[in-house]
Amino acid sequence: MNFKRSSYIRQLRNSIARRGFWPALRLAPRDLEYMAYRLVRRFRRPDPEDVAFEREEEEFDRAMGMTTAPVVRLVGLTVKSDNVLLGSTYVPTPVYLLRPALDGLSIHHSDFTFVDFGSGMGRVVLYAARFPFKQVIGVEFAEELHAAAEQNVRNTEGAPERLSPIRLYCMDATEFQLPQGNLVCFFSNPFAAPVMEKVVGLLTRSLVDQRRECLLIYLFPIERALIDADRHWEVLEERQSSVIYRFNKAQRAPQV
Repeated sequence: MNFKRSSYIRQLRNSIARRGFWPALRLAPRDLEYMAYRLVRRFRRPDPEDVAFEREEEEFDRAMGMTTAPVVRLVGLTVKSDNVLLGSTYVPTPVYLLRPALDGLSIHHSDFTFVDFGSGMGRVVLYAARFPFKQVIGVEFAEELHAAAEQNVRNTEGAPERLSPIRLYCMDATEFQLPQGNLVCFFSNPFAAPVMEKVVGLLTRSLVDQRRECLLIYLFPIERALIDADRHWEVLEERQSSVIYRFNKAQRAPQV
């Protein structure tokens, strides 16, 4: 799929053919905010900060040997999940947030598995693999984004910077079986509250049952209230557009 050249009308037409008229139209409103933003940008004078930001994103991809920069609207993607309406338009994780979030982790990486929920084209996965994690996992429910991530992984195979094995799964995050051992879980606002609540709930129950360590990195934490309300998670670090939580192993599971 050519992410850059496929027009919105073509994507909507293809979505109707795959899903039917009304299901496809239900997806369309999730893209309106981004479309309005792009329309405003087209008719205004370029902002130097925006230009610098886009240049940094392109240079980052080029240095990493991958292509993850295009923004991709949900309506044009193939998703075999009942949670498709709760997904988000694909926007690559900004470099200025990704670097400090991962570079500053004070852990023994080889003791942890890194999991990116909503891994898109693999930017976060490939960057995390530059650290010596036990393994790095990406979970993505859109088939085209997953395929792009696989291609990016193949294109960077054998790079000396690659220190971790990578595994990619094309599936709904709510159905993903968490690996054993300590975890670093990464979320960059991948889905709406109902899915976020279920995924974090499954994660918390797994951690309570097995008494292991976990850090949860949440960028653009729109649904952070769901995590803040759970006593098992304590804020380890907070910035303007991100928060890092640590699982509190001392807390006991609630009595039923």
